Amino acid sequence: MKILIPLDGSDLSESVLPWLQVAALQNQELILLRVTDPFLVAPGAMPPSMGERMQRQTVVAAEEYLSDVEKRFPDLRLKKVTAVGLAREEIARTAEAQQCDLVVMASHGRSGLARWLLGSVAEGVLRISPCPVLLMRPPVSDISLFHHILVPVDGSPVSLAVPHKVSKFLAPGGQVTLLRCSGLDDKDFEEPENGSAVQDYLDNLREGLRNIELDGVERKVLHGEAPECIIGYAQESGCDLIAMGTHGQGGFRHFWMGSVTEKVARRATCPVLVFPASTHLTKD
Repeated sequence: MKILIPLDGSDLSESVLPWLQVAALQNQELILLRVTDPFLVAPGAMPPSMGERMQRQTVVAAEEYLSDVEKRFPDLRLKKVTAVGLAREEIARTAEAQQCDLVVMASHGRSGLARWLLGSVAEGVLRISPCPVLLMRPPVSDISLFHHILVPVDGSPVSLAVPHKVSKFLAPGGQVTLLRCSGLDDKDFEEPENGSAVQDYLDNLREGLRNIELDGVERKVLHGEAPECIIGYAQESGCDLIAMGTHGQGGFRHFWMGSVTEKVARRATCPVLVFPASTHLTKD
């Protein structure tokens, strides 16, 4: 597996570095990426040559930073890549150019100045990455396999393909739980006219989970809105990874496995693994 790890020089982004040792032991190829902002110069503010020189200096500083990171791990073979541009675009572009199988990023879900991850950059990467993205919460555990993976599904082909993609992330003897959130609340059950319709609806949801052809998985249908349902179950059941899909586009299809995935990614206390639609239309 070829893994891309974007770094911005912050303690947050570097919180994934202890994870490198375990990944390397599994003979995974590791690529460190530092993206620097383009040096924009207003017309007449300075000679073009000066702006070009200052841009080169930022690139050199990025290269030196990655070399310093590499020195912390003398026993690992790390490939270093620098890029100039918008971070989310360059991360996705590098993942495609390097034919990466996974992007690993640290996240915290806060807003404001500390939004490099998880904020606009990470959410942008989730939408356009050509490969799965693993979002890790500091402090990052030094494991690369997970013992209880929660896979929420919504009935779409995109989400239903995700369960077939998580085996490489599951520790030996680990558990996979398939979760369908009904979206129902107490009022839906209390309305007399809803009786048979609610039961038929729930039966259809359970049947949909049973139709997912996987052995040894647990299947759950829980009530409530999807983000709260997913996050609550993950916390209560001790899940150490949530694996989801995203459509990566706007419009109606973006609603479920778009906004829900991003809300879970912002708020979950465990790592979140996101598969873009293009990576899971076929089974492994």
